[in-house]
Amino acid sequence: MHRDPEANFVWLRDRLPKDMPTIRPIIYGYDTQLVKSESVQTIDDLAISFITRLKSIGRALLSAKPLIIVTHSLGGMLLRNALIHMASSGDQETCMLRSIVMIISFGVPSRGMHMSHLQPMVEGQPNQDLVKFLSPDSDDLLSLSQQSSNIAIRHKIRLISAYETKRCRTTQVYSPHAHLISFAELMYL
Repeated sequence: MHRDPEANFVWLRDRLPKDMPTIRPIIYGYDTQLVKSESVQTIDDLAISFITRLKSIGRALLSAKPLIIVTHSLGGMLLRNALIHMASSGDQETCMLRSIVMIISFGVPSRGMHMSHLQPMVEGQPNQDLVKFLSPDSDDLLSLSQQSSNIAIRHKIRLISAYETKRCRTTQVYSPHAHLISFAELMYL
């Protein structure tokens, strides 16, 4: 398959429906800006917003079709938090949780990320705590991973995780002595 490198190609939107015409992909996004961010959202805020969006598109109905969720990076942590909220909330949320049959995660920092290159980008900003949450020594992150894994097991949700095995150029940090940081260097798996 050839595509214009300048094109706005999103495989979930542009390719997957052609390869699997019986599915309905839905893309959910949220603010991930690090530098000069004014966002005060926590991982809880992001998870609750996600659950609200699922409700608004009818995912809380008993007749809702099975749901397969594909996550990437922080989206995986957002989803883990959403699972905990769904498991401890009302009937609609429980119904949504029961409809999830599989979660496919790409590059989700379940055990944290090296933060030395990200902390200077967010120092003094409202999103500083969200970035600290992702550090390898975060007790909250460990608890989130354990609780959400237990929920997935209890609800028989199939979990599939994928991650980079080779270094690649993905994140750039601008400084007077700018250099590239590979995704593999930032993650603990």
